[in-house]
Amino acid sequence: MNEEKSKTKLVLAVDFDNDLGRAGIKTPIIGEKAVREAALKYALFNPQDADTNTLFTALKLFNEIKKSYGNAEIAVIAGHEGGGFKAGIKVREELKEVVSTVKAESAIVVVDSVEDEYVIPVVQSFLPIEAIERVVVEQVRGVEEAYVLIGRYLRKILEEKRFSRIFLGLPGVMILSYIIISITPYSSYASGATLIILSLFLILKGFGIIDEIIKIWKTSPIMRFSFVFTVIAVSITLAMTYISLRSYNFATDARALAHYIKDILPYAMTSFVPLLLGRFIYKLFKRSIRIWRDIMTFVILGVLYYFFNRIADLILLAPTEDLQTIMKLMNESYVLQTFILFIAVIMAISAMLYARERKII
Repeated sequence: MNEEKSKTKLVLAVDFDNDLGRAGIKTPIIGEKAVREAALKYALFNPQDADTNTLFTALKLFNEIKKSYGNAEIAVIAGHEGGGFKAGIKVREELKEVVSTVKAESAIVVVDSVEDEYVIPVVQSFLPIEAIERVVVEQVRGVEEAYVLIGRYLRKILEEKRFSRIFLGLPGVMILSYIIISITPYSSYASGATLIILSLFLILKGFGIIDEIIKIWKTSPIMRFSFVFTVIAVSITLAMTYISLRSYNFATDARALAHYIKDILPYAMTSFVPLLLGRFIYKLFKRSIRIWRDIMTFVILGVLYYFFNRIADLILLAPTEDLQTIMKLMNESYVLQTFILFIAVIMAISAMLYARERKII
């Protein structure tokens, strides 16, 4: 028991989405006096928010642990209002500062939401966790309280950008698109176009493409210009795809597919060039050894262009659209064998360059 009392325990309150920052409270906050002042300030700013309960719960725990064990310290850390990896990075930086200042040997973590619990692995990488205190705000069940709770969430949607982008921005774009298309001669496509916008957003958000685009945009001015040109190139490719499909009445026979490839392939391959070229120039200026990856991507695009273009030529040259005849022509022209050889060479060179990058050889 004496040995346990000699160890300093850290009571750590976590605000993952940095609601405290909206009240002008800077983190990390270390020490009972500083945390108490911050708790009072935030309670006056937003007395009904769950983070208010978190701060006072942390103070209560601190006093109890100090009374029972003697050595105790308290601190508050916060993430980023955008959540995600930015919040994780900020939490780690602030926790590192707290640990270097307090010199604690274990932690009791105080959280009020599932999102706040994301920091638990981060805390464990610095200190062993003795306990996790989950703050649950007691609610009286009733119609009036339900309305109040809904009102709070609606206000959160209106005030916080990470929620308003999804719950307000996306529906706004969908409604506007529906109205614009409805007043045109293509009004019958309004519902379909609206669903396409929704599905694109879900795909982009679900696979993290939006975050990757934001990351590219913030990298450098070169990447911004290349991204804009890529969007333009992709738009032209989509337009040419539609024109090509319509010119052959959306046919699906072998010769029509060959014509589609011949018409669309140059635009499709070119649409990747601005982004790849931007990355290449950016890495060239940084003198990054990883520039070989972009060079190999250009090579792969060239090989794919040759391969698909050659297949389209053979289909158009074939006397019939029979699959066996086309495969025979491909075999006689060594198209598949050449493609496999190119891929094998590219993989071998890439493996050697990767080993060089990692200083394995």
